[in-house]
Amino acid sequence: MSEEVFQLQEALRTNQLQIKNALQRRRHSKKREASGGLGPAGQKATIAVYLLSDQNLELSVRMLQHWAAAASPSSMDPGRIVEDLVLQTPMETLRQTFAPETQEWRLAVARAKKFLAEATARDWVAQLNVGHGVAPSATEVYWQYESVLKGTDPEARLPAARMVRKWVCCWRGRWGVRRGAIRPKLHIETPLLQAKALGIVEAFWRQVCYIRRKFATKKLVFLNLDETSIGYSLMPQAGCVTVEHGRQVPFTAKVKKENHRGCFTYVAIICTCISLQGKLPHYLLGSRARLTKAVMRGQAALPQTNLKVLAQQSAWNSSPCMVQILEEVAAVIKSVCSAGTQGVLLLDCAPCHLTPSVLKAAAVSGLQLAFVPASATHVAQPLDMAAFSGFKKWLQKEHRSLRSTSPDG
Repeated sequence: MSEEVFQLQEALRTNQLQIKNALQRRRHSKKREASGGLGPAGQKATIAVYLLSDQNLELSVRMLQHWAAAASPSSMDPGRIVEDLVLQTPMETLRQTFAPETQEWRLAVARAKKFLAEATARDWVAQLNVGHGVAPSATEVYWQYESVLKGTDPEARLPAARMVRKWVCCWRGRWGVRRGAIRPKLHIETPLLQAKALGIVEAFWRQVCYIRRKFATKKLVFLNLDETSIGYSLMPQAGCVTVEHGRQVPFTAKVKKENHRGCFTYVAIICTCISLQGKLPHYLLGSRARLTKAVMRGQAALPQTNLKVLAQQSAWNSSPCMVQILEEVAAVIKSVCSAGTQGVLLLDCAPCHLTPSVLKAAAVSGLQLAFVPASATHVAQPLDMAAFSGFKKWLQKEHRSLRSTSPDG
């Protein structure tokens, strides 16, 4: 009987001890949750940041989150937690932030000063990035940190490069900074740009009005000629691509080495006369290395259309080619339109359009040239505005269709 009583007493003491420990853990858990998951050291460091930063709540919350990262997350508002910590701390304890008396507070103040120096360095980097377009080096960031923390003279001896790199690497991870270069971007004042664009467009339309007055007794047909490049291998269109286990399979499109680079030049001509449009020629220019004699014989054997394929020394449009195009366009206008029709050809300011031989050929052929300013082609040249984009998409669609039906892609 006495043995049973002894066992019951031991079980009761064990149960009471477990209840006591559970209550103690619960009190500690509630206290820790109320402080945002911070221990005594984290609380002191957070309070020190709040007071030394002149009550900057944002920095204090960041310090709290840094210390509470390994602890269980709190459901309370972190800003409210910081304010409660400060309000619940006695005034005598808060004074130790500015005159620490214990080792714990001296360590907390040192941590807070390092944290604030890092924050100042981060703000300095952001100011240089946004305001000046400069990405400072690791050494410059380190010296900025040291000058805030210790008042170090920038002319003093540099620390070991390995130490600087290690510190900056950790600092970037803590403050969301990456290593990279800031690319230059053309910057023009918006009012200046608007005034310049307005003046350019006005000059173009004054030129058109002058041509209308010059040929007031004739029927005007406006034409637009422009070039665009067509690569040997067209850029792929976006479509459906299979995935495996949530990851895209790295498929590739086979392209021969000789087709990886290089392009043809396509010369298009559109006009305001519907009956004339179907008769106008258009041109594909290529180098003789690509458009060989065999290729040209094969093209000549095909049913002929208004597309003319021209093999040259280079695939770029040239002055002799423009002379040929102007002569052929003028011949088509004379054969289709009445005698009182005047062709007005809009061209951009490409060098091959401005040579004396081209201007002379236009005068001999009876074509009036009107030039679109270089910076106004996107608003004043019809082919750039409404034709080439759809044409390129159609080419990509046809290219994809041909690849889909070819035996080897």
